[in-house]
Amino acid sequence: MPRRPLKVPADTEPQRRSILHGTALFGALCGLILAAVVVVPLLRLLIAGASSLEIFSTLMDARTLVSLANTLLMGGAVALLAALLAVPTAWICARTDMPFARQFRAAMLAMSAVPPLAVAIGYLYLASRGGMFHLHSRLGVLAILALATQFPIFSATTSALAEISAEMDEAAHHLGAHPLTLVQRLTLPHIAPVVSAAMINVFLRAIAMFSVPALLILPADVPVVSTEVWLAFGRHAPVATLAALALPLLAVSALMLWLQRWVLRRRRGLPRSAVDAPAIVPLGRGRWPAFLYVVALWALAVGVPVAGLIVAALTPTPAIAANANAITFDLLHAAINTILYAIAAASIALLFATVIAYGVRRHLVSFGHWLSLLCLATLAAPGIVLATAFYAAYASDTSMLNGTVAVVILAFTARLLPQAYRMASTAIEALSAELEEAARMHGAGWWTTLRLVVLPELEWPMLGAWIALFVIACEELSAAVLLFGPATQTLSISAFQMAAAGRFNEAASLACTLLLITMLTVQFATRLLGRDALMRQP
Repeated sequence: MPRRPLKVPADTEPQRRSILHGTALFGALCGLILAAVVVVPLLRLLIAGASSLEIFSTLMDARTLVSLANTLLMGGAVALLAALLAVPTAWICARTDMPFARQFRAAMLAMSAVPPLAVAIGYLYLASRGGMFHLHSRLGVLAILALATQFPIFSATTSALAEISAEMDEAAHHLGAHPLTLVQRLTLPHIAPVVSAAMINVFLRAIAMFSVPALLILPADVPVVSTEVWLAFGRHAPVATLAALALPLLAVSALMLWLQRWVLRRRRGLPRSAVDAPAIVPLGRGRWPAFLYVVALWALAVGVPVAGLIVAALTPTPAIAANANAITFDLLHAAINTILYAIAAASIALLFATVIAYGVRRHLVSFGHWLSLLCLATLAAPGIVLATAFYAAYASDTSMLNGTVAVVILAFTARLLPQAYRMASTAIEALSAELEEAARMHGAGWWTTLRLVVLPELEWPMLGAWIALFVIACEELSAAVLLFGPATQTLSISAFQMAAAGRFNEAASLACTLLLITMLTVQFATRLLGRDALMRQP
């Protein structure tokens, strides 16, 4: 007997027609917002740098070439040193019987909540009091940046090691494979692409870093690109000069992102096993030395600088005693600004990225590929480059937006947009489209489908994404360093200004407030979503 055709409700076709008619408006709205947040600033930066002969004189200047070379060498050295610290730590915590391995893996999340600026201020205060070490050198900035930026490598390596199941290790042992052969032929080929991609992330973060080089090596007259842009801005250099300094950094970042994509494409996945638990390697007498190594690394990255910040914040000074009310008011004002700007930027970026990712993944627009590229465009723009672009487009001396809340939130939104789009796209890709089709086949409109099917499934992934974006926005400094005004200072900006002036106690108070906000947020996210869910955020 032939099957009877499925009866489609009469209102399905009009609903589909209204959806198709709405895609034009959807695409136009997305294009306008992306133009304001991404296209106009970057295009203004490119035009300012390429349309003037200033770029040739700036790039041929000896100090500019030295600053570019220092920046690239600093980024490469930081990425290598961070990998040397993080990869053994990840292996010890994930694959060995080290005491308290599970607890220390959770404690490593604290690294993601301690910004490099806070680490630098903590160590600068300790150095100023004890004089045990000299931080104003190339070695000092490499050590601070490696300690502060190693968490992405640790997280990526831990996740990659967890994919190697116990069954694969047991099969290799039964075949007579030596442990070193197992590491050489199974472990290293599997984690190498992941570690390389994470090292590229650390490299990009290091070359974009402004606060740590400005505090540690700028006093020693060691130039890097980010500090040169800031110094040129302080000298009221024309926009063409700022663009000429920033464009090489933009080109290097774009090249490294292409290299990262090429590396990840060459990665080969492992077959899934019925036993998800990885094999545990017994360390024997090496258990406690491994434990001491992990404790020492955590103490250097988190414990020592945070302790230095707390001691500095609680130590009274004559300047703090004389201006206690003014300092308290400035701290509260900066804290409120930080929280409000982070909430606004994270919410706008995630909402906009989710709408675009849904339209692209569900093929609601024919030019979805271009929308996704525009969402990811600012990923290649380091913070100081993005600040230069927004200054050139919206915040020049003659602009009404100079120093306003709007331009700071716009810059933060552009900074968060690539991460927001990645997380939203991953969450929507995991959501089955068959549920939405079934709802429409039963007569549900697009709003009913969105409200009852899509949004409930995206609730928890979007909450985790928003928390991660909020923490990033709270710590952001480079994207606002050229855009803030007297009324729009954040905790990061105020702490940097105090530390640059040598007022470490006041800077520590601001950094402790920032740490309190980020650590409470990370702790809340860990309790609500789980440690592993937060570690998987890009």
